[in-house]
Amino acid sequence: MTFQFKATKEQIRQIGANAIDYSRPMGFGIFAHRSELFIRIEDIELEEGNLNLDYVAGRCVKLFIRNIGDDMWEIAESPTPDYQTWVRQYPTNEALVESVVKCDRLLDKH
Repeated sequence: MTFQFKATKEQIRQIGANAIDYSRPMGFGIFAHRSELFIRIEDIELEEGNLNLDYVAGRCVKLFIRNIGDDMWEIAESPTPDYQTWVRQYPTNEALVESVVKCDRLLDKH
């Protein structure tokens, strides 16, 4: 199920930082894991205008947010605890986005 919403690039970076903060190590990520990690928003880069986080400092984040035009974004997949380890704090994509973006900027799911 695709989830679309409006956000600034700065808000997208903060959503990524929130996901990283609540992610945990998995697989070989255990070897690269740092228990204390401070992510600055300016450290998070958008690749070709999209947010694509896989493993960050050993933490299994698995978050892809695609820019679909101007300040419009979408997340195509529903999170699962096997891959998006941040679901312990934010059980849905909507909850993760709402940790940064006010509810009035969220759009209907398609």
